[in-house]
Amino acid sequence: MPNANLNLFEHGSRVKYRRPWWAVLPLLAPVAIFASLIAGTSGCGGGGGGPAISVVPTPGNVEIAFIGQPPPGFRNVLLNISTVRLNPTANASVNDSHWVTIPVATNASSGMNVANPGDLQVDLNQLQTGATLFNTYGVPVNVYNEAQVVVDVNVPGVLVPVCQPVLSGLEGCINYPMTFPALQEAITFNISGGLNVGKNTLSQLLINLNLQLIQNATSPGGPYVVSVTASQASAGAYLGDVIGTVKTSGTPSGIHLRPLTVSAELAGTSTVVASANVVGGNYTLGLPAAQSGTAYDLFVSGGGFDYDAARGVVVKPGQNTTVDFQVTARTTGAISGTITDQCTGAGIQGATLELLAPPQSSPTDCSASPQNCVVVATASTDNQGNYPLPGTRSIVPAFSQVPTQLPAGTTLGLQISATGYNSMLVQAHASTSGGGGCTNSSSTTDCSQSLETSYITGTLATTGYLPSGTSMQAQVFAENTGTNALVSALTAPAVIRGGTSSVPFTLNVPVGGTFDLFASAIDPYLGAPDPYPGHSIEVVSGVAGPASACATTDIASAIAPLNCVGHGSVSGSVSNPDLQTTIEVSKNNVQLFGTQPGLLDSGINTNYSFCLPPDSYTLQREEDGSPVGLPQAVTVAQPSPTSTPCPSTCFGSSSSSCPGECTNQVLNPF
Repeated sequence: MPNANLNLFEHGSRVKYRRPWWAVLPLLAPVAIFASLIAGTSGCGGGGGGPAISVVPTPGNVEIAFIGQPPPGFRNVLLNISTVRLNPTANASVNDSHWVTIPVATNASSGMNVANPGDLQVDLNQLQTGATLFNTYGVPVNVYNEAQVVVDVNVPGVLVPVCQPVLSGLEGCINYPMTFPALQEAITFNISGGLNVGKNTLSQLLINLNLQLIQNATSPGGPYVVSVTASQASAGAYLGDVIGTVKTSGTPSGIHLRPLTVSAELAGTSTVVASANVVGGNYTLGLPAAQSGTAYDLFVSGGGFDYDAARGVVVKPGQNTTVDFQVTARTTGAISGTITDQCTGAGIQGATLELLAPPQSSPTDCSASPQNCVVVATASTDNQGNYPLPGTRSIVPAFSQVPTQLPAGTTLGLQISATGYNSMLVQAHASTSGGGGCTNSSSTTDCSQSLETSYITGTLATTGYLPSGTSMQAQVFAENTGTNALVSALTAPAVIRGGTSSVPFTLNVPVGGTFDLFASAIDPYLGAPDPYPGHSIEVVSGVAGPASACATTDIASAIAPLNCVGHGSVSGSVSNPDLQTTIEVSKNNVQLFGTQPGLLDSGINTNYSFCLPPDSYTLQREEDGSPVGLPQAVTVAQPSPTSTPCPSTCFGSSSSSCPGECTNQVLNPF
């Protein structure tokens, strides 16, 4: 069965915590499923993260990053940023010919603003506690005295308020567009002292975005009038530099080689935060860093050389950390193949492949000791299960230029994972003809593999028949029992059509596991998906999956019918949090939602909120994924039914009424 991968649940929906990839093999590649279901559009930020950068070889490079100040009372404050522009002249006109444009980073729009994939959508709530990188880009050598943050002129941003006081006339936990008092496509500010971009250097510009409300919305889903200002912030308070040399030996051969770069990943993950070209044997990386330090894995790749890596490099704001590397010129080849479903033989779409290499100072077999290695290249499969995806002459896939020779004692590992399947970790090697090879491959000419899966079947239902001519989509998720580790979701939402009240579903799950399942509706509101559901979220825990591949476990109607209950929200505060403090929401011992790591930090932001359909839940404080203190039980009250105006469009058992305006409940401090 073709596969569609899961997204991280952002914005107070699901957050998949940053656990070491080698510790939990069934990893999930982030592609939008749940983002359109509960989280709406997905942002990027919070205490050290960001998109892959667009390294452009020019005389100088500038790194742009953001922090932010949101107004209180909102679940999400989402701003859609199109570009950042720099000008040597202060107070330059918008049409001045000397503006230099820095675009959104390559691949940064994945899971971001769905309306305009060219935008980077940031949540100012997450930007309170840490910097998020926008891009590192090549610009002419100069002193720049003016900067502009250019927002999407059509959809500048979205606000999602928590539920409002009773009878306010406004519904909470829905999307409200933001508008400016006048057309404010560009947010302009002077750069104090100028931004000096020199030859072969990295200059940093940290931008503080401050959003203030001018006028509240006057109707559900109506616009908020806002003002956004920008100013220069101290990069040294949020960013740290990694500098060093890359010593090379030998002369590379080949054409259209990828540039020799040093990249930084969050330690124990394959999440590339930033990359830098090696120029004259030197490199500089500017990385978001917490006050206590943020750990990164670094690796050198490209240029016709082999790999080198460094694990667990701790970066602190305002400080330089030196890490040197050495690489040797090698013949490069490809690793390619097809990833298929062992049960059906069909290609698996969206499978993730991660190539592992060790530091040269510690040669090892990465298929046997992945915890000692670093992910140095990633690829994903197309709709036929083939990888790597095709590139261009200027953007060559990393899997197409893998060294065919390696230092003594080193063996590359290849981690293959897909949502709902058992993962594989195999030895892999590249070749100059064909697609290389790997252990246990079904092919002698490339690295093709088949992944095991099994199935859970059941029925999704609503509490009443849907009105004729309507339909409702719903999604089912599986996570390892007792954890928030998502392992599967339906490849496409189930559709309950008008005149009916149920639909069967089939869910791929890894073989031999025990799972917690939860189901949620994708409710429409004002012609678009509601960012948070108006139906109840129903759960079932401890489902034993099949013990053998291709087998099926049927849970029949174990998932209770989804009930139209409207919206609700809870909010509260946390005493003395740090960047690893989170609040986890569960129902009947099934974990549902969590705040994103990096949202909370003492002295900066100690408040959290959730949009939850009315029901009974348990909230738990966690520190680095472990429970701390006693949980709190909360019952989110259901709004009183109303016939007009109807703030929610979910369908209930009565055609003459619908849930009324939701209310917010404040919990005791954690």
